[in-house]
Amino acid sequence: WSLKPRAGFLYDAAGDVLTWHIHTEHWFTSTAQIGVASPKIEIRNVDIGRDSCVSHDKAVKPPKNGFRLRLKRKLEEREGLSILTPKIVYESSAGESNNSVDPLKVVYSEGKRYQPGYLWGQLSGWYKQTVADPSASLSAERRGTISLPELTSCFGGRKPYKDRKKIIERVTTAPHQMWPTGTIWSFKNKHKIYGSPWLDKAFDKNSSGLENSLADIRRIMEQAQKK
Repeated sequence: WSLKPRAGFLYDAAGDVLTWHIHTEHWFTSTAQIGVASPKIEIRNVDIGRDSCVSHDKAVKPPKNGFRLRLKRKLEEREGLSILTPKIVYESSAGESNNSVDPLKVVYSEGKRYQPGYLWGQLSGWYKQTVADPSASLSAERRGTISLPELTSCFGGRKPYKDRKKIIERVTTAPHQMWPTGTIWSFKNKHKIYGSPWLDKAFDKNSSGLENSLADIRRIMEQAQKK
């Protein structure tokens, strides 16, 4: 911190990054996973009630006057099995058929792609039941919590380092919250190595050494703030 920061050379920010790295005891990386695709799930007319209601099928239009709705069932051989298949038909009084719905017709067929980070993302965001791909938000949740900023983000940029006071409060009172975007920090983490002093504290809440470490970090950053 003896070096005065200037445009493109944020020595004060670099000092903070080095302080966080020095006070981190545990480092880890994620287990390499491969992406997989699940078998396709097929949904048929009968699965969504179309064996008894044709109004859901846009391909079946109501007939002209003189036709009535009638349910027909017949025994068919499908895939080596004898199945009693229902069919909805529009039929005139003379027995003339207009249209029908095949209950075994596949109307939807799709599989799901699981990205390599799916397991970690699911464990991290298990309470978010509506997220289709939890790995998509995983990188954001790691930002600042277990993935420390890149040292290179302190050099070459145009933004000044003005949020130290907010960061001091964040890492000491809400270390579990991901860091916001739009700051000077970069979290590319090319080598996928994770760890932070506040994660160490979460691992061992009873360690007085870790408690002293966090207090030391706050003291160092607050002293640098006064300079």
